[in-house]
Amino acid sequence: MQQEKNYWFRPKRYGYGLVPISLGGWIATLVLLSVVFMAGYAHDIFEPTITQKAICNFIIDLITLTGLFLVLMKDKTKGEIKWNWGKK
Repeated sequence: MQQEKNYWFRPKRYGYGLVPISLGGWIATLVLLSVVFMAGYAHDIFEPTITQKAICNFIIDLITLTGLFLVLMKDKTKGEIKWNWGKK
C-alpha cells in the first residue's frame, strides 16, 4: 500500500519560491526567518553605523541560506520549484 506524501509547501503562483501549506511549512519558514535575523545580528546589520563589508557578508549569507532552504525543502514541495506566471 502506497502512503500519501505529506507536503509542506506549494510553488508560488507568480514568481519563484514556495508558499507554506501546512504547519510543518510554517515552522520551517519561521526557522529560516530566525536564522536570517541571527545572521543579521551577527553582521551588525541592526546597528546605526554599518559598513559595506557587513552588508555584503549579510547578503551572501542571505543568498546561501535561501538556496539551502530551497534545496532542503524540494522534497516537501507539492510540484516543481520553478518560475511561474500564474494560472494557464
